[in-house]
Amino acid sequence: MEVKKNQGGFYVNGSYALMGSSAIIRHVQHLVVKIAENTSTTLITGESGTGKELIARIIHGRSSRKNEPFLMTKSRMGYAAQTDQDLFSEKDNVFKRAENGTILIEEISNLKPEQQFELLRVLSEGKIHNAEFHCRILFSTSVDLELNVRKGLFREDLFYKVGSQSIYLPPLRERKEDIVLLCDYFISHFNHIKSKKIQGITHDCMSALLQYQWPNNLVELENLIER
Repeated sequence: MEVKKNQGGFYVNGSYALMGSSAIIRHVQHLVVKIAENTSTTLITGESGTGKELIARIIHGRSSRKNEPFLMTKSRMGYAAQTDQDLFSEKDNVFKRAENGTILIEEISNLKPEQQFELLRVLSEGKIHNAEFHCRILFSTSVDLELNVRKGLFREDLFYKVGSQSIYLPPLRERKEDIVLLCDYFISHFNHIKSKKIQGITHDCMSALLQYQWPNNLVELENLIER
């Protein structure tokens, strides 16, 4: 993965999820590069809108599996599926489809207890329905899984299994020094795709952006600049 310098900040393969020069995002940049080089399960944590899916795609794209499938499955209200495929389906499960590639299981905290047990078994055995699978598995969550363990909502043994290594994506309010660079990037991006010639943001407007708390993080900033 090439880490490039751009106007005082850094980005990785063009992904704005890692763009910035703040100390906290530089730590994440180097952690992503390091984690991409191994095959261990990885837990990506962070609030909604911080770019967890983008980070998973960077990890896959940097790995030796980059030419193999990258599949995502999202847990919603206790059901995990990618389109019509159940996470643990005997016929058409995501582990089979992602053979030699990478799976991102999003919002793992939403899995029901029986699904948590099944996932723990699959990870421990390296098999699903007695068939071996060979893919890297990444997980993401926007909630505090450790707190859910203490509340009895998430299995402790599964927590340690999926989080053998982890990446925390900080909210935008913890890296406000990166907002100027991100704004420049989004303005340039939308100028290009919308054939506009916006040159920048006024001082007063930028002051307001720097004071705002950004509850929806990078996604909110991107949408604001686009509007």
